[in-house]
Amino acid sequence: MALALALACAIVASEFSTELLERTRHFHHRIGQLSSNLATMRGKIATDDREIADMRNAVEIDDDLRRILAAPDARLIRLAPPARASQAAGVIAFSTTLRSAAIELAGMPASAPDVALNLWWTGEKRAPVLAVRLHPTKAGKVALRLELPAADQSIHGAMITADSTPQVNGVIVLKGEVAAVPAPAAKARHRGI
Repeated sequence: MALALALACAIVASEFSTELLERTRHFHHRIGQLSSNLATMRGKIATDDREIADMRNAVEIDDDLRRILAAPDARLIRLAPPARASQAAGVIAFSTTLRSAAIELAGMPASAPDVALNLWWTGEKRAPVLAVRLHPTKAGKVALRLELPAADQSIHGAMITADSTPQVNGVIVLKGEVAAVPAPAAKARHRGI
């Protein structure tokens, strides 16, 4: 009787441990799936956060452009590729009174990882001054605020070069000259950018 009872307990324990092992495998598999789903969701959230930040930035830049274009001393630089070599284009609006500028670019070509785009302010009797390194989005767009060079340096134009280090003699991607913008026309032009 004791032997039968011990044998029955062993069988029950064996079945119980087999079932426990199966449940453990099932839960480990399920935890793996949930972890994978969580990682995917975190990736989507990060992507959505970047898109929202880009949208907020675009709205802020658009507001800055409107504010700059409404200034009485508003100036505009339309950027175009030399010899129409690409579809890239852009506009820079600036006001020396506001000491502020905003730039919007579209159609910027993809560049090699070691090549950067650099925006230069050009002057009549001085060497170009580096304004900022640009980082286009995957869609080839750039929208950002800029600071103007020192008050004693007048701006006659701008150019964007592509090079591995900020050098004025890099490949010119876009270039433009300053044009005066009457306040009513500035708003109409901005809509067509």
